[in-house]
Amino acid sequence: MKILSESLKQFWIFLIKFMINLFQHFLITPFNVDIGIKPRNYQLDIQYLTSRLNLFEEVCYSSIYEQSNKNFLWLIFFDQETPDFIKTKINQWSNWKNFKPIYTPSKVNFYYFLIQSIQDHLQENTQFIITTGIDSDDTICYNFIDLIQQQFNQQEFEYINFPFGYILHRDGLFMRQYLSSPFVSLIEKNDNFVTCKIISHQQIFKLSKLGLPVRQIFTLPTWLQVVHDNNWLTHRDINAIPQSINKLKVNFKIYEFANSYLIKNYSQTLFYYLKTSIFGNKYEFTIKQKLKFVLYLVAPLIAKQYLKLSSKFKNNQIKLSSEEIKKLCFQQPNFWRRND
Repeated sequence: MKILSESLKQFWIFLIKFMINLFQHFLITPFNVDIGIKPRNYQLDIQYLTSRLNLFEEVCYSSIYEQSNKNFLWLIFFDQETPDFIKTKINQWSNWKNFKPIYTPSKVNFYYFLIQSIQDHLQENTQFIITTGIDSDDTICYNFIDLIQQQFNQQEFEYINFPFGYILHRDGLFMRQYLSSPFVSLIEKNDNFVTCKIISHQQIFKLSKLGLPVRQIFTLPTWLQVVHDNNWLTHRDINAIPQSINKLKVNFKIYEFANSYLIKNYSQTLFYYLKTSIFGNKYEFTIKQKLKFVLYLVAPLIAKQYLKLSSKFKNNQIKLSSEEIKKLCFQQPNFWRRND
């Protein structure tokens, strides 16, 4: 009996280890990495960093720290010449074991640097890797990590995208649907892994028609982008639908920040958009865009169901091997791999 009991104990230890190492989930955030989009001296500017630091603390860090599922490692990349006042904060954040700051040299080929950084943090016998991108000025709902990991089914290669999210602008809160969102994840086998940064997120839905495996998960909004003065790539989308700020009370932790960020309330924003976009021509909406705007405004559940069905029909059913998929990805232009 004693031998049997010991054997059973060893079996459970093995099973637990197997489950723990079945996959590792990495969150990827470039804070002020020199990848060629913004000048390096701009990203090391004290005024810029102070503003970015405040947004990071109030919007990004808090949402990740309070995730319901803590089974992930957050790799966040800083320029090696980041000023000391930022490094002091970094040292404080590093007390949290999920937070792993990594300092990058100038003009780094970030993609290959990222691959090496993940390899440095891989546990022995990890079979699958999940990578998720999030910018340092954006936020996610409290169970976002859990929602991603619920999609894990030992896929060799599959992108996971949550199409619905919010845009927070001084003029209001807006719901946005995005079949190639910046918050996309990639689940892949740990065999010459490529991470979600192998292609730009804007290319995901387009490449799905050529055989890139993409799973669209239609839920309540799961992410939020903040539009602010230092944005270079993110802007308010004129097709986004005005929302009450109270929507953020459901799954997000930044209601107070968002409420203080706005200069217009919901009724003001909605009236302005109806006047200028639907009944006016300020944004030169097409008839199709106007109908889409109205449908999302008055019957969002029907609109979401339509998008869910139409996205399935638009996906090409081409089946590619993992190597063919990776080859397709490497053929795409990507500023993360600028030194290729």
